[in-house]
Amino acid sequence: PLQRQFLIPLVVEIENLYPDSKDMQAKVAVSLVQNIPYNESQFVDFFGNDIRISRYPYQVLGEHQGSCEGKSELLAFLLKEMGFGVVLFYYPEEAHEAVGIKCPVERSYLRTGYCFVETTMPSPISYSDGFYLGIGGISKLSENPEFVMISRGISLSNNLEDYEDAKDLKKLVNEIESSGMLNAFGESRFNQLREKYNLSY
Repeated sequence: PLQRQFLIPLVVEIENLYPDSKDMQAKVAVSLVQNIPYNESQFVDFFGNDIRISRYPYQVLGEHQGSCEGKSELLAFLLKEMGFGVVLFYYPEEAHEAVGIKCPVERSYLRTGYCFVETTMPSPISYSDGFYLGIGGISKLSENPEFVMISRGISLSNNLEDYEDAKDLKKLVNEIESSGMLNAFGESRFNQLREKYNLSY
C-alpha cells in the first residue's frame, strides 16, 4: 500500500503528459528511471555472510539513486501500472537485472516478445548490446538471462523510433570497438544519439 501511495501519482502524471500515446508514456518512464543515478546495493554482515539490502521502488525514487535491482523494479512497477506486459531479465553470474517491455517479436530481445531495457544507464528501448553499470564501472553481459514474469499487458507499437536508434547505436559502437574511430557521418549520428538519450559513452 505504501509503495502504491507514493508511485501511482507519478504513473498518473506520466500518463497525463501523453494521454494519446502509450509508446511515449513508456519512453518517459524508461528515461526517468535510466537517469536516476546508479548506486550499488548496500550489504550488511549477517553471521559472516554479506546480505544485500534491497531498496523498494519508492525508496529508489525518493532517494534519487539505486542499484540495477531497485531501478529495474521501479521501472517494472511503472510500466505494469501503465498496462504494459513486463518481465525482469535476471543474469545470475553477473548478479544483474534489467527490464523487458512487451513488443513485437521481431523487435524483441532474443525473440522473447520483450524489448530489452537497461536501467543502470541511458540507452534506447531495445538496445541490448549488454552494457551496464556495475561495481567495477561499465561492464558487458555475457550470458542469457532468466525471466521473471511481472505482467501480461499491452505491447509497444511496431514503429517506435527507438528500434532504429538502437540498431544505429549498435553499429556505431561496433565500429568504434573495431576501428577506434567513426567517419564524419558516423560521428554526427553518434553525437545526435548521445544527446537524444543522454548517453554516458
